[in-house]
Amino acid sequence: MGRATFFRRHSATGTRPTTDKTDMTSPFDFSTEYLYETELLSVKAGAADGDAGHSSGNLPEAQFALMEFEKPVTCCRNSIVIGSKLDTDIHANTCRLAFHGYLLEPLSDQNYCDTVLPRLRVIKERLKEGIVERQADQFTLVCRGLFKKESKVDAFVGLKVSLSTGEEGFIEGGFGQSGKFKVQIPGNYICIFSENC
Repeated sequence: MGRATFFRRHSATGTRPTTDKTDMTSPFDFSTEYLYETELLSVKAGAADGDAGHSSGNLPEAQFALMEFEKPVTCCRNSIVIGSKLDTDIHANTCRLAFHGYLLEPLSDQNYCDTVLPRLRVIKERLKEGIVERQADQFTLVCRGLFKKESKVDAFVGLKVSLSTGEEGFIEGGFGQSGKFKVQIPGNYICIFSENC
């Protein structure tokens, strides 16, 4: 028995997931940032257009799983790994196989939580929506609704912001003490409240 944590990296072109065994058995790259997944994405059988059951239609080029077992398991690099849903009724007429892949990086250190996991760079994407309160000048907006009054906005300075009108900018810093913040729209003259724009 074990616990699986799924993550992925994206291809630049949004093509189908790679199925080339030689690529998938290359050494695991700890220097790359990976995106956390709640589950593995699967390509629908017979999908000719390359779209999967993923809302964005952007398929990962490779998907990975960190497997943490209750007891040590003997295995070697590049072995085939098969995951099974053991909680499924054995008398049901369903497939109990959940996924398969290749073992890229066996973890033999008992203290892997302290030695290996800090090197694994898995991030979770977050999307929050706020409200533009007013235009401070031709390049700066004052916004609200992303942060609580006691939040430290400085930790979010430089993060990307996309407006519903299509402009993109970044969080410049806090504005006052009520959780408001400034958004800089570089190189674009923004005009939101004038009827002439």
